Amino acid sequence: MFGMAAGAGEPGDDRRPDAVPADRWQAFPSGFLVNIANPKSAVFFGSVFATTLPLASMTPPDYVLVVLLFFVNSVIVHGAVSEAFALPGLQHILRARRRLIAASSALVFLAFGMATLVHVVVTIAR
Repeated sequence: MFGMAAGAGEPGDDRRPDAVPADRWQAFPSGFLVNIANPKSAVFFGSVFATTLPLASMTPPDYVLVVLLFFVNSVIVHGAVSEAFALPGLQHILRARRRLIAASSALVFLAFGMATLVHVVVTIAR
């Protein structure tokens, strides 16, 4: 069970977790759709819209333009990231340091979680 959570996959699954897709153009739409379908993306974009746009004074064409600009921005950013991660040199570095990267990420999220917990406890104690 722990191995599956750590990325080992199902027992008997021989696929490598870092295997390169057959075609770069197959990977991009898949990754883009996964990100856009993720609820955290909706929360993020909702908060960006709510805090940065003058929603009360916007017209319907303004809404369309904003959505298109966010879409184009997402395509550019995701395209640049996918191109960067497709570079053989970067792939080699990431594979060689996979465990260090995973451990570092875990520590960062643990630190954020602990900071949030401390903040909540201090706020409640007041």
